[in-house]
Amino acid sequence: KAISLLGVGYNILVVTQNHAARSVRDLIAAAKAQPGKLTYASSGTAGATHLTGELFRVMAGIDILHVPYKGAPASLTAVVGGETDFSFSSMASTLPLVRGGRLRALGVSSPERWPTLPEVPTVAESGIPGYESSSWQGLFAPAKIQIAIVNLLHREIAAIAKSAELQKRLLNEGLLSQGSSPQEFEKFIAAEITKWARVTKAAGIAAR
Repeated sequence: KAISLLGVGYNILVVTQNHAARSVRDLIAAAKAQPGKLTYASSGTAGATHLTGELFRVMAGIDILHVPYKGAPASLTAVVGGETDFSFSSMASTLPLVRGGRLRALGVSSPERWPTLPEVPTVAESGIPGYESSSWQGLFAPAKIQIAIVNLLHREIAAIAKSAELQKRLLNEGLLSQGSSPQEFEKFIAAEITKWARVTKAAGIAAR
């Protein structure tokens, strides 16, 4: 039983500092000019950053090459070192490299600009309207749980989610606090399943 969506995290589209692309539009233009040449790193096949990159490929209508690595650190190192052209990586793991000047942020996968990175546009406002990709955490309970307990849990979680302390703590971890109702969470899950089923089909990613 879905109880509540707790936190949602988004990714940053980054290139190395000496990359020619200065914007998402530049990157898309380069990919269209050189089909199949641009590469993007992910933390592993069928993982969140791979799917985020595939959503970008499909929605931008470009031909780019996926290069999977074993984990986020390795994929980010590949971009920093120029082994790959770009990557989508989580806020938590990528922001320090952006702040430190080792990577250039071109866009964020959130529907609105990230609170602590307001100077970086969203991918959606940079030429791909409607683009959004997130990772999320939620609370579930056994299917036969009593509705009274579900309602109690939601009320407590919603109150905590609205606290300034938790919102700040989660933001530092690259997450936005949520605290949605069970009904909202169920609708969110259904939309996510439909969305990513289309992406995996378009990318030719099969369940193992």
